[in-house]
Amino acid sequence: MRRSKTPSPLRIMTCCIIVFAILFIVPLFVYSAFAAVMGTEMPEEASPALFMVSVVIEKIGHATVFVLIFYLGRSSLSRHWVPYALAWWTMFALGEFALALRQPTYTADMAVGGVIAEAIYLPLAAFVTQQLLGVPKSETA
Repeated sequence: MRRSKTPSPLRIMTCCIIVFAILFIVPLFVYSAFAAVMGTEMPEEASPALFMVSVVIEKIGHATVFVLIFYLGRSSLSRHWVPYALAWWTMFALGEFALALRQPTYTADMAVGGVIAEAIYLPLAAFVTQQLLGVPKSETA
């Protein structure tokens, strides 16, 4: 469904919340599957509660910026949500491997799990954002 009018602040906020949920929930399933198959575990020195709080903060930031960049560039991005998701995926995937290189407790298995999760949640988030924020009015005439 494409919207022709400017999205309201409530619609933009709703989109941010939905994208946050996608960015937060999909990796939980992927990492759980990886833990079951590959036997990966959380590093013992890490506090599970502190880790989850840091993930929530990170995902709130990613979701907000993801939606706002799309909103600001929606006149061109609304018809190109796949390349938009691919650009974000490239950035996140390279970040996963950089993290695996610099942080000894972050394994290659974890990086691969992250890349797979990102390959699922970024296109899904871009599609949802495109559906919620739509095409600007000038584009539909």
